[in-house]
Amino acid sequence: MKSKISFLPILILAAGAYARAETPPAAATVLANAENAARSAHKNVLVLFHASWCGWCKQMERTMNRPDVKPIFDKNFQIVWLTILENKDKKTDENPGGMDVLKQLGGAENVGIPFFAIVTPDGKLLSNSMYKENGKADQNTGYPVEPQEISHFMKMMSSDAPHISQGELKMLKAVLDARATEIRAAQKARQASGH
Repeated sequence: MKSKISFLPILILAAGAYARAETPPAAATVLANAENAARSAHKNVLVLFHASWCGWCKQMERTMNRPDVKPIFDKNFQIVWLTILENKDKKTDENPGGMDVLKQLGGAENVGIPFFAIVTPDGKLLSNSMYKENGKADQNTGYPVEPQEISHFMKMMSSDAPHISQGELKMLKAVLDARATEIRAAQKARQASGH
């Protein structure tokens, strides 16, 4: 009987921890809140879809958070990160309804991440990370590394970042070009070393 009683506090603690685990907010609610905030700040909403396992998503976040780049994004966008496509052990980290919002913004289940879109404060889709290349099917820019991906990303910024200056566009492109060179060099070094 004593051994059963000693497990009781453990069970109570485990149940309490489980009850405290919070489900992330629904993707539609997160987007609606961002649209409301963007309306009063005279910005558009930049919606980024990501997952914890996604290296390219981390590259996107790292670039966007650079001290020389972050103010540009903050000035122009209410930024929303929605978690989708998590591995089985992290499914509870996903924003419920995230895949539905992805589809509403022009993505598809197999589009890959990061996927991003720019919408107005009224929810109108302005652009997304899909682009056409030489008559091929639409492709997702993902983290912009290739020249056509950087070009598409810059077109999105040029047309849909409401307060961006020509100087900021030039600086952002220079950052993306430099990061792309670094990434390609690192990939070549890994290939050369057999990893």
